[in-house]
Amino acid sequence: MSSTSTNSNWNELPSDILQTIFEYTRSSVLQHPISTLKEATVVCKDWMKPAQQVLYRHVYLDADNVARFIYTIRGRYSVLAKCVKKATFFPGFETLKDTTPKLNTIVLLCQDLSEMHGANSTLQQLVWSYLKENYTFPLQLQSIIQHNQTKTEALGALYADVALKYKETMTQLQLAIRDSGSPLHNTHAELALMYKLPLFTSLKSLRVINFEENRLLDLNFLIDSCGGKVSHLCFDSLVMLPFTSNTPGLFIEPNTAIKNLTIDYADIPARCLDYLSVKLPSLDNLQIAANFDTLSFQDGVQWWTRLERLCLRPSKYSIHTNLITLTKAASLLQQSTSAKIKKLTIVTRDSPSPIGIYKHYNTSLFKNDTTLELSLKHFAVDSFKLDTISAPLFFYEPNIIKIVSENMDVFYDKYMVRIPQLTPLSASTHAMGRYFTPEAVTYKIRRYLARECNDRNWYSFQMAIHMISLSRAFSTLHFDRMIFCDVPSPGYRIHRQELKLTHVYLTNSIIYYKMFYDLSERLSIIHHLTIDTCSILMEEQYSVRICLPFTKLTSLRYKAAPFLNATSFSTLSPNETSTFENDDLLNAVETNNGLIFKIETAQGIYTIRKKGDLYIPVGGTFRHLLSGTQSLFLVWIKCGDLDELIFDSNGKSSVVWKKKVC
Repeated sequence: MSSTSTNSNWNELPSDILQTIFEYTRSSVLQHPISTLKEATVVCKDWMKPAQQVLYRHVYLDADNVARFIYTIRGRYSVLAKCVKKATFFPGFETLKDTTPKLNTIVLLCQDLSEMHGANSTLQQLVWSYLKENYTFPLQLQSIIQHNQTKTEALGALYADVALKYKETMTQLQLAIRDSGSPLHNTHAELALMYKLPLFTSLKSLRVINFEENRLLDLNFLIDSCGGKVSHLCFDSLVMLPFTSNTPGLFIEPNTAIKNLTIDYADIPARCLDYLSVKLPSLDNLQIAANFDTLSFQDGVQWWTRLERLCLRPSKYSIHTNLITLTKAASLLQQSTSAKIKKLTIVTRDSPSPIGIYKHYNTSLFKNDTTLELSLKHFAVDSFKLDTISAPLFFYEPNIIKIVSENMDVFYDKYMVRIPQLTPLSASTHAMGRYFTPEAVTYKIRRYLARECNDRNWYSFQMAIHMISLSRAFSTLHFDRMIFCDVPSPGYRIHRQELKLTHVYLTNSIIYYKMFYDLSERLSIIHHLTIDTCSILMEEQYSVRICLPFTKLTSLRYKAAPFLNATSFSTLSPNETSTFENDDLLNAVETNNGLIFKIETAQGIYTIRKKGDLYIPVGGTFRHLLSGTQSLFLVWIKCGDLDELIFDSNGKSSVVWKKKVC
């Protein structure tokens, strides 16, 4: 690595170095017995300078490590003090007898320190009291409170004093409005601070907590107080009083400085959206979570109509609602047809989650410069059958569809653990550390799963096939955590279709090997097929069969690995659970035993053997090899055509095969 790397930015760090750094920063960069700097020097080498920026940008200080931190930055590594931008003090620091001298030292040495936070109210008071009385060491403070951190009445007054003291450098401010029903002329310290917002000449971001039960006049005053400096205005809760027929008109002076508006929870009249459209003409990024539970159908339509007007100008927006309002989003989807990518993400389960809790809204609409994404989370797959749901989805015409069918941890807990008819496994299969579910047990498992979840998984698959748009440059289907354990019911079968897809992903799924045939009937051409971390149920040991006879593939990537998101039961013995892992394949990879790949296409049959770091053609001898030893594993792939095969197992074993072109 060249010496110029030392001047590279930290976000250009190689992934392996970043991984090492994040291991250090998981809890605290200074809580390790060996010097973090020494460790980073060994790992990061020429990337030392950008690594330091990551490690020391945000320091977490408590009673155990603050002395070591001060010793480090005042000694031979004083250059590290210039990396510190943010300091958070954790419980234990307040128990020290010399907190003020330590704070003096930190402020003196870390001259670029711009944020100081306390992890709880006690530490907040300690830090803010110090900042209020500190007149010795200059500070360029930009923020003194973390996101949505609460404050008591006394702390609110102290916070206002400190904020005013550093009004020329503060870039972030958080105001808590707790007195519901009180107008803005309340004399509370933080409300009074609102009148002084024009004094904050460097303010860029303002977060307002509990702005509730106020009038449009109050909201207008707040936005006017932001002046021409604030570019991001955020409300954790914006609840406006209903507009009445005698609501006075406003002379609305537009605020062109505010580019980003975030409303974590909105319960506002539709006319308030009209006001925001006029008041914020330069709005470029809108994030809003809206409550529709109290609106009538007519009011809901008006709300969406006005929201559509508000979304005309922003190039980015994020809208979170409940599922019932999906049909009202149709016009908003229509005006966003210029997006190059339309993505639909659907998370299904047995029953819908409760509606009305704004933090768990299950319909989200995202838009940026290139992508329009509709996400539907946690609702019954049967909802697809409702015209109110399916019609807008067909209208949407996505070219990327991702369907997540099951939560695998919940699935294992519900269907696979300690089920009498599935256990115990055959004792004769425990040899050599391999565990295999006998055919009779596999049959029982498939029958059980077919009753529980097979149909809704196939229905999700069918709906995705119908909805995918092939009119764009590429189209992608991604099926995650799916269960294909039996043929689809007659009502879910569809005729063969000439679908030409760019990418198809099957990830973290359980697939009975005969089901690949049914999948192939519906997918005629796939440029890139990825089977990643799936369990393929077989009826015999030492083989996996992927049979796609009606599908022409350009590239197939098969990654074998244990389930990533079903690890809760990894400590149970094989007699206590059936994990459906391809343990014989994983064991063959782990022990670096031989793997045989048989690739059967319309153009011919190709057979290669993987042993160690080599793979060699073996012709027709693989049957003899398999019958003579249990150390080999057969991966049998059958498809209409295949140009490239990539087999990967977490880097432990890999094969890249390319068809020779005559």
